[in-house]
Amino acid sequence: MASYGGQLAYSLVDLRLNNGLGDVVADAKNRVLARNVAEQLTAVRHRNGRDYWLICHEWQSNAFRVYVVTAAGIGPPILSAVGLAQPTDTLAAGFTEQAQGFLQASPDGYHLANAILGRTAGTSSCGLFDFDTDRGTVSSFVSLGALRDAYSPCFSPDNSKLYVPNFSLAPGRLNYNVISQFDLLAGDAAAVTASGQSVLAGNPATNILATRGENTLYQLQNGPDGRMYGASGYQSGGGDAQPGDDRNVFFVLGRPNARGFDCAVTYQRFDFGGRYGNPGLPNFMQHYFNGLEPAAGGVCDPGQTQLYPNPTTDAFRVQAPGDCAPLYTLTVYDALGRKVASQAGLAADGRTPVGVASLAPGWYVAELRSDQQVVTRNFVKL
Repeated sequence: MASYGGQLAYSLVDLRLNNGLGDVVADAKNRVLARNVAEQLTAVRHRNGRDYWLICHEWQSNAFRVYVVTAAGIGPPILSAVGLAQPTDTLAAGFTEQAQGFLQASPDGYHLANAILGRTAGTSSCGLFDFDTDRGTVSSFVSLGALRDAYSPCFSPDNSKLYVPNFSLAPGRLNYNVISQFDLLAGDAAAVTASGQSVLAGNPATNILATRGENTLYQLQNGPDGRMYGASGYQSGGGDAQPGDDRNVFFVLGRPNARGFDCAVTYQRFDFGGRYGNPGLPNFMQHYFNGLEPAAGGVCDPGQTQLYPNPTTDAFRVQAPGDCAPLYTLTVYDALGRKVASQAGLAADGRTPVGVASLAPGWYVAELRSDQQVVTRNFVKL
């Protein structure tokens, strides 16, 4: 059996040390709470509104370990053996993928979602559980079905939806990227599992095709503005690579409390100065986001306007992020810089198709010009 050295430890910080800046207490550093644990770790506010529950999961076991954290210190573990065991799937010496994954609590603290990563078909899983914020116990396991590469679940701020990033298999192709949304108000456990649907692959409001390959979505996390964010890792190169693929794409769910495509998925690229923006976002306690709704209007950044689908065979659409829809004059140039098409008064709301069926296959530049700025985007005509 493979060995895995995961352990849970803590250090005590005294804010009175270092001239009031705080420092780690020398004899209270890296105190081990548990050994042989997986990557999953989260915390939930106690029902009393004062204390907290620290929650982790054992490796090669189906047991959750829950510690109460109070002003007096950290209590003994409360064990809840429920759901699937954290299995062993060793792909290389000393490396066990299925020790990886995220444990996430709903903003109201009453539910947990535990994702177990596994890149072999059928070895990933995501379980939904109930959590007792008064006693610290985990119960009522619901399997969300067969997933592939599930990693970082996240509940909507109103606690009605659960999002799970995962891979699915397209026949004859590489994996393609999916964010599955589950409706927690659908009914019984079977109805909740059956409610799962993709809000990313195949969504006409993004340029992520249902057959796009070699993409990875790492971590989802709620934000203080009522939106949900996903740090992504596009894999450049490979047989399914497409122009513009990179590892600095952040997905934004503008209305995560809404059902299906109404959750308003968009994406934006960021420049991290040669570094990658994945795989991770802060592991916040979720009660900060309980009940949030995104502000009306959304964030409007015309500079993030995108074309989709890209590549295209007959038409593309133009989409600005948020709820804005600036008007552009579109001019299309071929690889030699010759103007081959134009269109005035084009709203960047993703509704109007721009026909390119008459263009020869190849690489083109779309210039989007408004009174305030000029945006250029490359696209490929197949």
